[in-house]
Amino acid sequence: MDFDIKTEKQPLLSRTVVKGRLSFSGSVPSRKDVQNALASSQKSKPELVVVDHLIPLYGKESCEVEAYVYDSKDVISKVEEKYAIKRNFEKKEPVEEKKADAEPEKKEEAKPETEAEKKE
Repeated sequence: MDFDIKTEKQPLLSRTVVKGRLSFSGSVPSRKDVQNALASSQKSKPELVVVDHLIPLYGKESCEVEAYVYDSKDVISKVEEKYAIKRNFEKKEPVEEKKADAEPEKKEEAKPETEAEKKE
């Protein structure tokens, strides 16, 4: 992943705004991957980085990124919306598929009537 970013310090909100373009190969990277990469480039911890927008560009292996690097975790809970915190920091649990122990009930197939049964 390669970054072409611009940073802007917002001292009243105790954060740094990071905007730019992210180049990658293959599929679009996850928010966690972008958080880790931005944290290393901004010399911060991944738990202090909130990825706001990750918009892939059509037909190109790059995407537009807008993220915030905060000074502390306390500021994140005061400034960011609940959905953004949930989107960036809550772990997704794998969805368990329902497994049927017993085989599904088979419907009785209609048997063709014999000529003897038709006459009765």
